[in-house]
Amino acid sequence: ISKSLGIWKTESTKIPKKLSSGEYAGEFDPGDIRGSYTFNDISTSFDITPKDLAQAFNVTTDNPEDFQVKSLEEMYSNLEVEIGTDSIRKFVAIYIGIPYESDAVLPNRAIELLYSNNKITDLEMNELLQNSIILPSSITHIPNTSSEDSEPLINGRTTVKDVINYGIQLEQIEEIIGIEITDQTSAIRDLC
Repeated sequence: ISKSLGIWKTESTKIPKKLSSGEYAGEFDPGDIRGSYTFNDISTSFDITPKDLAQAFNVTTDNPEDFQVKSLEEMYSNLEVEIGTDSIRKFVAIYIGIPYESDAVLPNRAIELLYSNNKITDLEMNELLQNSIILPSSITHIPNTSSEDSEPLINGRTTVKDVINYGIQLEQIEEIIGIEITDQTSAIRDLC
């Protein structure tokens, strides 16, 4: 019955929810952007070109349309701050002029793009630059083609169980983090 009524869906539509109240009711919610969205999905809903998104986040690829937002965390996993889905949400919200509360860090290039497109004032630019990062210029996005022989990567989605599978004892993890771990499905990032 739910299939025939169109309620049961097994595929994601990659369309963010719309805001239901307030001044921006009916507009797409930048806070609903997911890591599985591509730059093209964002472009469709928020009228930002994939090229501008790639430029703002220093993504060098032949097909910026197909770049998935969650790939930013992998690309910039060695930075002292996280550049990922929430950074994209914040950038999009500022770009389209919808308020969005977030402590996410934006790259300097993203802030410069916002300023050059008259999306922020001089004062707003200076405020954003105080909590920004200059991204490395030589990173090229290469689709994930990891092999079993590659070194394990610990990122924001890595769980305690994953680290144990890499050969590290639970006691060692607890000692490093400084807490007793009761749920091995917890993400390392959340525990820290």
